[in-house]
Amino acid sequence: ILFFVMNDMGRIDPMYQFSLDAYIELFSNSIEKSLKHPKLSERIGYLNDYHTFAVYQYTCRGLFERHKLLFSFQMCVKIMENANKLNMDEYNFFLRGGVVLDRDAQMDNPCKWLDDTLWDNITELDKLGSFMGIANSFDQYPREWHQWFTSDSPESTPLPGEWDNSCNELQRMLIVRSLRPDRVPYTVTSFIINNLGAKFVEPPVLNMAAVVEDSTCRIPLIFVL
Repeated sequence: ILFFVMNDMGRIDPMYQFSLDAYIELFSNSIEKSLKHPKLSERIGYLNDYHTFAVYQYTCRGLFERHKLLFSFQMCVKIMENANKLNMDEYNFFLRGGVVLDRDAQMDNPCKWLDDTLWDNITELDKLGSFMGIANSFDQYPREWHQWFTSDSPESTPLPGEWDNSCNELQRMLIVRSLRPDRVPYTVTSFIINNLGAKFVEPPVLNMAAVVEDSTCRIPLIFVL
C-alpha cells in the first residue's frame, strides 16, 4: 500500500520518483530496527507502526513543503481504505465536489449569502445517503447555517440542527469542503492526527545523520539545491 502511495506522488510532480528497490531496502531496515515481540500479532503491529512512520520520514525528505500534507493524507486514506474504515462514495465527493448536470431539477437556493457554486455542492451532497435532507436544512436553519458559514473556524464549530450529532469526522469534512474550501487544510490535518497520529503532520527537519543511517554503500545520496 505505502509503496503505491509514494509512487502516486509522481502524478503530482514528475520529479517524485521512488524505486521499488529503495522501498524494499527501507522495509528491510524497518524489520531490523522495529521493536521485537514474541507474540506474532504484536510483532506485526510494531513493524507496521515503525515502517509507516519510516516511509513518511523517508518520503518527506524528497517532497516540496506544499505536498507533504497531501502525502500524509494519502497515506491515511489508503490505510483506512484497506481496513474498510472509509466510505468511498463520501471520499470521492471530498475529492471532486458537486457537479450539477440538471439545473432544472435542482432545489432553489434559499440563502442569498450562498453563491451558486457552493449551493451546487450542497445539492449534490444531499444525494449521498448520509446527507439526505441537508439541502432542506438551509431552509429550516438559515440563520444557524450563516453563523456557521461565517465562523472563523467552521471545522470546530457545531453544525446546525441534527447534523452536529449525525456526522462523523469525514462527513464533517465534506460539509467544510462544500461550503468553506479555504478551511480544508485544517480539517485534513485534524483527520490525519485523529486517524494516523500527530507525528504525521510534523514533517521532519533534515537530519544528515539519519539520512546516512538509512542509506547503504550501494545507494547514492543526491541533493537538489
